[in-house]
Amino acid sequence: MGDPAASEYFADRLLHVGQKRTRVWDSDMHQDKRLKARCMDPFKRDA
Repeated sequence: MGDPAASEYFADRLLHVGQKRTRVWDSDMHQDKRLKARCMDPFKRDA
């Protein structure tokens, strides 16, 4: 992997893609938690 600048660029690209993927996954998890909370709410009111 001769060129350090090239490998640095590659690592930067990987990091960027990883961040984007994490952000999407995060918002998915958030939506899932909200849906679960909404489902659990009636049971909480009953108890």
